Amino acid sequence: MLRIILYDKKYRDDFIRLNTDWIRKYFWLEESDKRIFDDVEGSIIDRGGQIFVALDENEKVVGCCALIHHPEIDSYELAKMAVDEKVRG
Repeated sequence: MLRIILYDKKYRDDFIRLNTDWIRKYFWLEESDKRIFDDVEGSIIDRGGQIFVALDENEKVVGCCALIHHPEIDSYELAKMAVDEKVRG
């Protein structure tokens, strides 16, 4: 069973790991990705967005997604979605 929680700084490395693994498998890491990963909190949380983290029954991070706030158009972008390859399906 999975539990979805709000982001905490202790999940930063997991957020970066899951997303970079997914991006590198299907695409390539762009400068915009690197900027977000260099400052996860400042790029997403501090700008009014949110990150959700999926934990398994052992409290291991197995997924995540971010809502990036775009106040100039009063909307949110669903971004940085990733699921650990071992639990997909």
